[in-house]
Amino acid sequence: MSADPTAGPTFDLPGALEPLLAERGFTRGGPVFRGRSGDVAMVVRCEPQARIDRVRTITVECTPAEGERTAGDRFVHQFNQAATAFGWRGEYTAQTPGFPQVIVDDFARLTLPFVDRATSVRAIAELVLDGEVPPSDGRDPLLARVTDPYEAARRFGWPDLAARAVEVAEGLDLDWRGYEAFRTWADYYAVEVRLRKPRFSLRHSIDRFLPLQHRRYA
Repeated sequence: MSADPTAGPTFDLPGALEPLLAERGFTRGGPVFRGRSGDVAMVVRCEPQARIDRVRTITVECTPAEGERTAGDRFVHQFNQAATAFGWRGEYTAQTPGFPQVIVDDFARLTLPFVDRATSVRAIAELVLDGEVPPSDGRDPLLARVTDPYEAARRFGWPDLAARAVEVAEGLDLDWRGYEAFRTWADYYAVEVRLRKPRFSLRHSIDRFLPLQHRRYA
């Protein structure tokens, strides 16, 4: 679908998303859509919401539709459309080819399939673990790809999924930064995991002897 060359700040992004979400039973309240996919309650937002020329991504906040009531206990996952399309450092800008129509096109191509497949907390955890959708935490997405599903498995009582998360961690080819991050996580949570050690790195070997501001791994 090609972009409308006249589209700009007046482009109605929520209006373009509304029929796509209405087909799935979502209701609109201003620029926000609320609905449900299986056992998962979802809130779809444009971020930020003020103006189309400032929209950087679309997010889908996922929580269990029933059960725990506090927001902190209920939160499970936040799907980020731009992170899925471009990687965690990416975002939509006015310079993105096809902007702003590309946001709608990617919504249909990437976000709606996630909505359709994310019918349970476990389904979301498996999508993240399999690398099909990015994790909620973009600070270290490779680490979070394993730790998010692992923590969900512990929280909801799925030992088989926790074991599979450990297997995924053991199969990753890590650099020294990633190795140290996974080792710190495993030590903190007392997770038994046999990580693949990266090749010898002189930079890593001397890191702990450097002044703190120059360290890369600590």
